[in-house]
Amino acid sequence: MRRPLAGLISFAQRLAAGQVVLSIESVVLLASLFFALFCNSLFLSGMLDGYDMAQPGSWLLGASLLVVLLAVHFVLVGIVATRWTTKPLLALLFVVTAFAVHFMTRYKVFLDTAMLRNVLATDVREARDLMTWSLIPQLLLYAGLPLWVLSRIRLQSRSIGRALLVRAGWLALALVVAGGAIFASFQDIASLMRNNRELRFLVTPANYIYSLTQVARSQAKEVNRVREPVGADAVPGAVPQNTTSRPRDR
Repeated sequence: MRRPLAGLISFAQRLAAGQVVLSIESVVLLASLFFALFCNSLFLSGMLDGYDMAQPGSWLLGASLLVVLLAVHFVLVGIVATRWTTKPLLALLFVVTAFAVHFMTRYKVFLDTAMLRNVLATDVREARDLMTWSLIPQLLLYAGLPLWVLSRIRLQSRSIGRALLVRAGWLALALVVAGGAIFASFQDIASLMRNNRELRFLVTPANYIYSLTQVARSQAKEVNRVREPVGADAVPGAVPQNTTSRPRDR
């Protein structure tokens, strides 16, 4: 017992001193684990609602969902994470996720495409009204602590060829693990997602990443759409001879 505790204390000391060096994949994995464990309680409670957690099948379903959440977020971040983008990207995700978890929990909303459009259209006065003191603990837990840990970690450098090879292997492994987790509880997961499709918009931060992508795509289509002139064939009508006469009573 003393040896693991001493190892944990030593790691914490090295982390505080900025002496911990991790690969990009390890950092993304830790961030994905944080998202799965601490930012998806609404999704997990919704999916497991009605299940007896004393039963082995319920535990298997819960474990499968956690693994899927971990793998999905690893793939989403891992695709674009590089030596130069990993820390800024994760920092942004930590902050936005803190706000997302707070508003989803407080106002019982789904971060779907329609909700993201409403959020983007919110003005400063409306946004200020939503800022309450209850937001501070959420920001400290979901943004402050992860940001501090992220700032103390040094990223391991690799050559471009080796980095691409390692990243491809990690992403492939994540997809295989996600597929295995879904297969382990396929009937329960398929039934729940078929009957409760809105629950997918509780998967954080994947929900607002997807919704923001959809909003951006729809706005790009609006910008690129050719606007056809309306009424181009209209011609002036005849001018009434007596413009001062009052309309007849009907």
